[in-house]
Amino acid sequence: MKKIDFKNLQAPAISEQTLEALQDNIEEAIEGEILYKNEVGTNGDITLSETVENYDEIEIYFDNDRSSGNGERIFSCVKVMKPHEKYVTLETTKIGSVNVYKDGQEYQILENKLNVVHFYNSVFNGNTVQTSIDYQGFIRVFKVVGYKNRKDT
Repeated sequence: MKKIDFKNLQAPAISEQTLEALQDNIEEAIEGEILYKNEVGTNGDITLSETVENYDEIEIYFDNDRSSGNGERIFSCVKVMKPHEKYVTLETTKIGSVNVYKDGQEYQILENKLNVVHFYNSVFNGNTVQTSIDYQGFIRVFKVVGYKNRKDT
């Protein structure tokens, strides 16, 4: 973020250069930096464009490719504060006509990598629950955005 000096005692109070720097800072704070983007998504390990150590928080956008046959997908996002050397679990729940599907994927966030640690899948049907660990990952990450200079983290 660029430092802006408002000690301009002449008209105009804010120069064009200062106004442009202010706008750039606001856009960076709001939009963040895209560290990973893949329209299809991946359910494996992910390499980011730079290390998360440079960011105060990241947002991980993901979906579930478990389909009920009609192409419906479940989308979600998780925010991770101070992400370096953290673990995060991405989860979705899909309610089908007969079953409820709960899928999750645990990642370790380290430098410029999101490494899969575990997958899990649960199917609830009445009083029956079937759970598999490390079976198949239905969660797909399609975007990771980093944010710097966050005051609330």
